[in-house]
Amino acid sequence: MSGPHHPAGAGRLPPLDFLRVFEAAARHRHFAAAAAELGVTPSAVSHRIRALEEALGIALFRREGKGVGLTEAGRRLAPAVADGLASFHAGLDALRPTPLPGDPFVVSASPSVVVKWLVPHLDEFRAAYPAIPIAIRTDREVPDLGAGAAACAIHYGLGMVPGCLSVRLAGNQVAPMASPDFIARHGRIDSIRDLAGLTLLHDSGALEAESGLYDWARYLGAAGGGDTIDLRSGLHFDSSADVLNAAVAGAGVALGKTALARDDLATGRLRILFQPALDEPLAYFFVTSAGAGDDPRVAPFRDWLAERFGDAASSDPV
Repeated sequence: MSGPHHPAGAGRLPPLDFLRVFEAAARHRHFAAAAAELGVTPSAVSHRIRALEEALGIALFRREGKGVGLTEAGRRLAPAVADGLASFHAGLDALRPTPLPGDPFVVSASPSVVVKWLVPHLDEFRAAYPAIPIAIRTDREVPDLGAGAAACAIHYGLGMVPGCLSVRLAGNQVAPMASPDFIARHGRIDSIRDLAGLTLLHDSGALEAESGLYDWARYLGAAGGGDTIDLRSGLHFDSSADVLNAAVAGAGVALGKTALARDDLATGRLRILFQPALDEPLAYFFVTSAGAGDDPRVAPFRDWLAERFGDAASSDPV
């Protein structure tokens, strides 16, 4: 009996991960931008590119200013790899079973988005679309949507998720916030100098996230005037929602994300203490797999999110 048929040259294919990294780096012409898209470090991108070049025995990139350029071999390879990966993702999407009536529409989101956006308002969507049962899963990163881990994801990032389509929902700023009770107990807090001696609420997740997100140290450095503030004290939390909820409870001053704090600000549970409110480099995106357009539940949920939480719906008093 003859063995399984292998396409000519199949044994010489480099690892799929190498090809994904090459495709992103070739498209961005920048290893750091490719790393941000793929959720790895720039050094990891560099190492994979070097390993791919060694496996192929030819250089694919050359340094150009602050970025990289493609060699002649790289220019020939780039469209073939891009088309191949697109076909691969399309094939995976085609294997996903068509959702049946009554199947839950699974939404992936971070714990903070679930607590501050979805839980307080999901009844509005369910009332408008009672035939779409919703299931929520919490993830700090976008799960494998192409494999059916979820129907969609709400992602705080750059909006570039391999094999997926992203629609921007809302940008974000950070600003000092506190509850009316905390303000009443401590008096007017009108400037950074007034933070001296107060309890600061720290979002430990900002320290672990991509560079450019603001924790208290980065905020004070950018805003200026924080030399007298003791950043070693205060309370530390591992999610933005926990920071906001602690501030609502009067535990201290939060460096709050305005997009997540909309309800708290609108109802007066929190007040922005002073300026500046600083723009973060990331935004909230609605993410689906490239083949999710056949799911009729996607558009209603996406449109509801955009109307309820998108930039156009923002009325943040900043």
